[in-house]
Amino acid sequence: MESAVFNLIEDLDQSTTNWKIKARVTRMWTSVSSENGSVKGYNVILLDDDNNHVHAFAYPNIWNGFKTPVIEGGVYVFDQFSVKDVVGNLKPVQADIRIRFSQYTTVTAVEDDGMIPAYKFEFLDLGDLFTEANKYQPQQQPEFAIDVIGVIEDFEPLTKLDTKFGMRDIVKFRICDSSNQHKVSVWRDLVVLANNIYTKELQSPVIAIITSTKVTTFMNTVQIGTLPSSKLYLNLDDESVTDMRMRLKEEGYLSKREKYLKAAKSEFVQTFMERMTLKDLNEKLTYDDLKKRIYTTFSVVKVDEDVAWFRIMVFAEDDTFSCNVMLMDRAARRIVGTSAIKAYNDFEKV
Repeated sequence: MESAVFNLIEDLDQSTTNWKIKARVTRMWTSVSSENGSVKGYNVILLDDDNNHVHAFAYPNIWNGFKTPVIEGGVYVFDQFSVKDVVGNLKPVQADIRIRFSQYTTVTAVEDDGMIPAYKFEFLDLGDLFTEANKYQPQQQPEFAIDVIGVIEDFEPLTKLDTKFGMRDIVKFRICDSSNQHKVSVWRDLVVLANNIYTKELQSPVIAIITSTKVTTFMNTVQIGTLPSSKLYLNLDDESVTDMRMRLKEEGYLSKREKYLKAAKSEFVQTFMERMTLKDLNEKLTYDDLKKRIYTTFSVVKVDEDVAWFRIMVFAEDDTFSCNVMLMDRAARRIVGTSAIKAYNDFEKV
């Protein structure tokens, strides 16, 4: 049985290097020197069929020595490697160990039988980010990086920002759900990808998954930043995105544009659809009223015989007042469903 051949990620420890796992590479990135930009190492996240994942690392000479090229999304058998305690902050996955590939490690590509999921995320709800970020002092780093999911709003295309490290490319947007919204700044190599994949053709609302983010607070608001280990997925074909869409629908989420249109429609109804009597129209009409859409109801008592093709003058009355009312042809068509001249002719036949 395959379960007897391969070890599970949850069983790995430092007792031996004689480990053999079958896993999918769900994410990849390089560690780069901040001094000269040289590659310091290669990183992968490995996920097994028991839905456990772990961070693995290889120095450049080890990575380049693999006979089988390793690509993101591929399934491989990794044999002979060491296991180390995970150290440092902003760890990409919540595991206590990390794999270290060595010169004895072999990598073999195997058929993808669909038993290993394509992705695994460890989301923190957007509503919990502020509390999480406030756990740490300004100079402290969280133990783990955070995966987030939400709707993209206010996307700002690639621009340059003057930072203490010099001019750097940046893409900014907000990530939202029905109750929360936070600012996101995308940095480094992820900038170009974000700028290219966010298009108007994407299904709306555009749901983003951002892995391995650094969350801080500034002026009492949450700031989400990306790291070298961060990945950005838009409208990913994943159960988490499907669940998010259902949640948004159930909670009545509206995009920024939809909220604007709803507010405008509400204001239009409240401000422009006001009923007035003929007496009010005659005696109380103000300049502000001219900006509104006003309606009234009345009975037509008489039609002026001096009619033009584009208008009709009627003598109207309601319970409060009697007066002349001019119906332009367009108004006549809208109100009585016919032209002014036809309305006049029909009235004469009565």
